[in-house]
Amino acid sequence: MSCAWVELMSAARMRAIEQAAIGGGRVTGAGLMEQAGRGVVEAARARFGPLWRGRSAAVLCGPGNNGGDGFVIARLLVREGARVELFALEPRGARPPDAAAALRRWQEAGGRIRPLGESGAGGHAVVFDALFGIGLGRPLDADLEARVRASIGAAGAPVWVAVDAPSGLDLDSGRVLDRVLPASLTVTFHRPKIGHHLADGPAACGALAVAPLDLDDETDAPPPDAPRLVGRPEGLRKAGGHKYDHGHALILSGG
Repeated sequence: MSCAWVELMSAARMRAIEQAAIGGGRVTGAGLMEQAGRGVVEAARARFGPLWRGRSAAVLCGPGNNGGDGFVIARLLVREGARVELFALEPRGARPPDAAAALRRWQEAGGRIRPLGESGAGGHAVVFDALFGIGLGRPLDADLEARVRASIGAAGAPVWVAVDAPSGLDLDSGRVLDRVLPASLTVTFHRPKIGHHLADGPAACGALAVAPLDLDDETDAPPPDAPRLVGRPEGLRKAGGHKYDHGHALILSGG
């Protein structure tokens, strides 16, 4: 039996690690975005096979960097022979620079961007949810969910792949913020997050894959006094049942 343990990260810690690596000049935000998009496609292919090849895929892009990952994913899917419908939620202001650059690359490759809520062709083999991810700070309201359904068709798709987190899931608590777009597969980056394993997280995320990013152990080292949550993934991702069905926890805490 494997005894591997893994640290579960908060959203703030993950952002700090990325910014430290970018600030140190080891990576660029655009480079990490390319790695993330490629990691999502590779993880989806490993689990489901290239089910989008010669078929239709929908990519839902949010206004931030999670949406930027979606623009990369869309470009890579077209390269692999998919017919892609990309629907974007327009930002209230300017897109972050890296996401804006990823959008330009998608358009320069001949890709179209359609507003989320516009009626699409439907019948997609797979939907990639790159709406909010780790940066979600508000509930997924009924109007936004209706716009998603209008774009991809009422029947949805047999496979949903969430980028970092299913839209509507808080990755620090694992709680659904009013409503969620549940995934067949969730692909997160570098390390799993707390909300993937707690509360509503396992049911909403489906299978979980972790795609590596170019972040080394030195950049990853937490401050000496930083709280850390660790656990065995296979023991944390149970859902339902009585509390004693899940085993016991040992918590070591100082003053």
